[in-house]
Amino acid sequence: MKTFWLALAMLVAGCAPFPRDAAGTTERIERAGVMQVGVVAGTADWSDARRIAERLAADHGATTSTQSGPASLLLRDLDEGRVDLVVGEFGRSGPVSREASLSQAVGQPEPRDGKLPVLRLARKKGENGLITASDKMVMQ
Repeated sequence: MKTFWLALAMLVAGCAPFPRDAAGTTERIERAGVMQVGVVAGTADWSDARRIAERLAADHGATTSTQSGPASLLLRDLDEGRVDLVVGEFGRSGPVSREASLSQAVGQPEPRDGKLPVLRLARKKGENGLITASDKMVMQ
C-alpha cells in the first residue's frame, strides 16, 4: 500500500503545467488581467511585436499596458518584475543577451551577424512558460 501512495504522489507531482515561470510572471499576468509591456524609446516599427504581445496577453485573459523608456531602465524593470516583456532592437549576442532571454528576430529573418540589432522580445530569464509561449508566436 505504501508503494501505491508513493507512486500516486509521483504521478500527481508530474501533472503540474510545464514549462513554468520561476518568478510567476504568467500567473501574475492572469491574476492582474494585464501584461506590462515596455517599448524601448526610438523603436521604429514594433507593430509585429505589438500583435504578439496582445495575443500572448489574450491567451492568459489579459490586455496589454505599454510604457516607453530607455532600454537600461526597462530591462531593470523587467528584472525586478515591474514589466513582463520588453520590445526593442537588440543584437542576439550583445550585452542585453546576458541580462534577458531574447527572442528570435520579430517580423524578419534572423540576421547572420548576431550583433546586428533587430526587433526582438526580451523576457526575464527563468520565466520559461512566458518564454516558450512567446517564442512559439514569434516563429509563426
